[in-house]
Amino acid sequence: MTSLKMFWDCIFSPRLVKIYGNGPVERLYEPKTFEKWGDQVINSGRPYPPQEKNAIDAVMQFAINKLGYKPENIILFGWSIGGYTSTWAAMSYPDIKGLVLDATFDDVLPLAVNHMPRWWGPIVEVAIREHVNLNIIENLVKYPGPVFIIRRTEDEVICLREHDLSSNRGNHLLMKLLMFRYPCILDRTQTQLLKDYLAVTGASQDEFFRKYGVDDNYCQSLLQSYISEFSKSYPMKIGEEFGDMDKSRMALFLAKKYMKDFKSTHCVNLPAEMFQPPWDVNVEGDFVFT
Repeated sequence: MTSLKMFWDCIFSPRLVKIYGNGPVERLYEPKTFEKWGDQVINSGRPYPPQEKNAIDAVMQFAINKLGYKPENIILFGWSIGGYTSTWAAMSYPDIKGLVLDATFDDVLPLAVNHMPRWWGPIVEVAIREHVNLNIIENLVKYPGPVFIIRRTEDEVICLREHDLSSNRGNHLLMKLLMFRYPCILDRTQTQLLKDYLAVTGASQDEFFRKYGVDDNYCQSLLQSYISEFSKSYPMKIGEEFGDMDKSRMALFLAKKYMKDFKSTHCVNLPAEMFQPPWDVNVEGDFVFT
């Protein structure tokens, strides 16, 4: 069951549509992060993809056509299975300001198979693909705007193996998104580098940045220069002329900008300080990096 919520965010100014899964129990998970602004349940319906799409589409139409919210002032926030609904809305309304995904996954199939007997695999695959095909990454790559992913480092729901951060399906969500958006950056070497980077958290991740000498300003400048000369559309061809080291630095830089870790399990309330607008590259009209 998905609850769709909207409220006026005093800090960041855009309106926010909040989408999250709460299983079969009404109001089982009620994030406290935004309650001080006063939010209101707009829709809670049956937990199947067609109903979910209809529900979020109705909310977006109401927000834009009745409340007068401009798409460029709307941020979508999707928690858990709400990542499916929010990514569908993002690809359907590509002019929104941004998308924040918390404790979600790339595709529900690996999670479903993981919790069933091995010999049920083919049955589970048919059931998922034909009835509840929550393939979030398929939606996400069709959204061209800013994305921010919150990964919960002790998540017991979307990890395939307990206490194994490398099995968190949020890792796959990030890597597949980066591989689509920056295909020239993520070669085989950089893909393995990101797997190693995402297998740890905190100070262990910081060590990767020291080892590879990642300079945030330099990486940002390279992106600004590319966008200024070409465009901001994806997939970008930036990195075609990069050596392995520059590709590795850029891959780490992008991973850090797109994802932030939160030390918690799946259903812990998200602290207000963890919520932030998605990162974006701002380019002045005459900017060229030299």
